[in-house]
Amino acid sequence: FLTQVKITQNVIEEIKSKLDIVDIASERIGLKKTGSNYKGCCPFHSEKTPSFIVNPDKQIFHCFGCHVGGDVISFVEKIENISFYEAVVKLAEIANVKLPTVERSYEEKKLLDKRQELVNINIIARDHFISRIKTTGNKAQTYAKLRGLSEETMKTFYIGYAPEEWDSLATAITKKGISLGGAVSLGLVKETNGKYYDTFRDRIMFPILNNRGDVVAFGGRILEPKEDSPKYINSRESDLYKKGEVLYGLYQTSKSIRDMGYAVVVEGYMDFISLYQAGIRNVVATLGTSFTDKQVGLIKRYTDRIVLFYDSDEAGINAAKRSFVPLLENGLKVDALFLEDEMDPDDAVIKLGKEELESRLKKAKPLMGKIISDKFSVEHRIDEVAKITKEILGYIALIPDNV
Repeated sequence: FLTQVKITQNVIEEIKSKLDIVDIASERIGLKKTGSNYKGCCPFHSEKTPSFIVNPDKQIFHCFGCHVGGDVISFVEKIENISFYEAVVKLAEIANVKLPTVERSYEEKKLLDKRQELVNINIIARDHFISRIKTTGNKAQTYAKLRGLSEETMKTFYIGYAPEEWDSLATAITKKGISLGGAVSLGLVKETNGKYYDTFRDRIMFPILNNRGDVVAFGGRILEPKEDSPKYINSRESDLYKKGEVLYGLYQTSKSIRDMGYAVVVEGYMDFISLYQAGIRNVVATLGTSFTDKQVGLIKRYTDRIVLFYDSDEAGINAAKRSFVPLLENGLKVDALFLEDEMDPDDAVIKLGKEELESRLKKAKPLMGKIISDKFSVEHRIDEVAKITKEILGYIALIPDNV
């Protein structure tokens, strides 16, 4: 935190001169020598016939299937889902190149210290909820068993329990010697007339992780329905958490998404968990929000194909249509699966089973086709046809492909 690395062009060139892209790429994918180049299956999209080429003379890579290319830094940046800065630091260590550092400003140090303090509070909360589901979370344990959640799933996604106590978490944070101001700013604790009480009470808890694995927020599902309490509540937005910049589960499923060549997108925690536990691991959840450009950017690091798998009722279809625009604008292939009898993803796992559901997801049809067929499912007057056609052309115009 005290210093930051200063990256110059000279440093970049030194790192690249001391590394061989063939060695770096070979650690992650299988390469075979073909003439003066090396060839393998692309790690950035699904393919059976190798189209990924590494040129040792120019020290570059290029995939003729998905058209991704670059040098050793961009390769590590993309395959490990890290920033350019992080890739340079990582490769400098491998190349044994000492990076120059500069002292951070006082303001930068304060911001970093504050952010780390908030992350630490979320870690305390995560561990507290996990400990309470083991000791006092009888209702939560019963719910988990009813939903078929395995111990492995609970552990992988840090699922816990916020007990039915007014200040259980507030007390746990205070015992760590940490002021409750940060917990209030994160929305974990509320303050009224100088008294502090927990936001989440008697709820099964789902930590929300960013793409680096930091716990940035929580979602809580109520265990006993109450008229004045919503079924789900999430942490409010904070310096750590912007709901439009995170996709639930992506930290754990990014490799599967890349391997499968597409991402299945569901809306809620339990839809996500049900698919993941059934063995469909290339899944993420938007947590009830429409896609944002930042979320699309996260997905595009791993795939260019999305299968929207929302509830098959009118609300689910409308939710899929709302996500359509940012996905189209950013050049993704947008397919959708809507099942018969208005089945939701959780029902589908039980009624169809993994193999049948996975087969249907792979064969999901373009959402554009669904929109067009719905619009023209009944006979229209000619002026209505013109209006509908303009609406459909509006979607088509968003696709960043001139043809």
